[in-house]
Amino acid sequence: MKRASKLVLILSLVFLAGCNLLAMSKEKRTNTLDDFLFAMRWHEFDAAASQMLPELQDDFMAIFQDMDDLQIIEMRTTKRVAEVEGRKLKVTVEMDYYLLPSVAIKTFRFDQTWLFYDPEEGPLHGYYITTPFPAFP
Repeated sequence: MKRASKLVLILSLVFLAGCNLLAMSKEKRTNTLDDFLFAMRWHEFDAAASQMLPELQDDFMAIFQDMDDLQIIEMRTTKRVAEVEGRKLKVTVEMDYYLLPSVAIKTFRFDQTWLFYDPEEGPLHGYYITTPFPAFP
């Protein structure tokens, strides 16, 4: 009985979170950081990787390529600090997730540094994650 009620609770949470996020239009997600969080939440790891420096993308993809049992419930920032006239952003991100078949929700906390690249100074343009993605627990 307890297992069935846990499953119903988890499925309800996933359904409600999914409905809420699907209602958001892409136009409202204009912030690059928010795009990264959105892509992670919906397992669009290619899109999330595109927010990273090119030399970090393969290692990032290797972390998530075989994680079919990963269920991400929420992605959020808990801290955002702008430096160097807004060209550098230090962020703390929290990911609430569970790994099937378990229904125990865990939180993975990690730090990121984002830098702005001017298109007049090189091939990159916009904000990119410059820190390697940490090993997933």
